[in-house]
Amino acid sequence: MKSKSIIPLAVTATLIFVAGCGRSGPAVVPVTGVVKVNGQPMADVFVEFQPNKEGWGSRGKTGADGKFELFYRDGEKGAEAVKHKVKISTLVEQDDESKDPIKKKGRPEMLPPQYNEKSTLEADLSGGDGTELTFDLEVHPKLVSMMEKYQKEVETP
Repeated sequence: MKSKSIIPLAVTATLIFVAGCGRSGPAVVPVTGVVKVNGQPMADVFVEFQPNKEGWGSRGKTGADGKFELFYRDGEKGAEAVKHKVKISTLVEQDDESKDPIKKKGRPEMLPPQYNEKSTLEADLSGGDGTELTFDLEVHPKLVSMMEKYQKEVETP
């Protein structure tokens, strides 16, 4: 009686399992862009893309230059290559334990609802390209002054 090794069988089973565990689901495309308010870059705002149909959303935050990059699930960069509702928000829940001055103080929503909770903003990434999107939000000048004042208060220890 010949002795058969189970090693080739185990290797084959492992390869089939690993091949089946690759990334599945919708295509994800890189997404970067800039958020402006009345033509000026807007720092420290949150950008959220939520697919119009079922799917995973993506999020990012603008830097001092108003630029953002979106992150999908598990730290993957980008967003699903579909049509999205876009929400842009200044809201930060207060966290007394945080070392981040904005989180420690908290921040109210300072943008009008049409840019966040009742957003009218959209982005179509179904063409496979979402890089360098620009969202130039029109906001009343008094609201811009309030946002600038709040930012200076947070930056001053």
